[in-house]
Amino acid sequence: SFVSFPYERHSSVGVNIHVMHALARVPGYPDAARAIERILSYLADQHTGLYWLDKWHISPLYATAHVLLTREDLAPELRQRLAPMVDRSREWLRQSQNADGSWGFYGVATTEETAYGLLALTSAADDRDTAHCQAAALSLTAALVANLPHPPLWIDKCLYTPPLIVNAAIEA
Repeated sequence: SFVSFPYERHSSVGVNIHVMHALARVPGYPDAARAIERILSYLADQHTGLYWLDKWHISPLYATAHVLLTREDLAPELRQRLAPMVDRSREWLRQSQNADGSWGFYGVATTEETAYGLLALTSAADDRDTAHCQAAALSLTAALVANLPHPPLWIDKCLYTPPLIVNAAIEA
């Protein structure tokens, strides 16, 4: 797998999915096919049975959304490698959504997690996702109007919030 820093001891789903996204979008990278295969194997090993977790973010909505979105940029035969895990994650997203359309893994809905949940469900959405996506969009709109603060969900030596990244996900 790929790492963020030299001598890093624990890999990151987020780093690997971002590398795979770049490899899928930038043609001509030497040995891209082998690297993508390696990342797909890594991602398969990291799936919990319901979702993916990343060591840089406390919510599985972050990593799961990125896997589902990036998967759409892969060739169809590569997409199939993660298909059973993606199906389980999509169902987990549907089941874990709050009645008001929001998401919040730790029992408190957040605008950031709701944005990730919505982005994840919009990737290859089907008829089962329409009502979930509409409810999430309404929840996001209400949260933006209320100007709710973004709780710290990112991990470093302490929890923190990178506002540009969080706001970009919400705007997306």
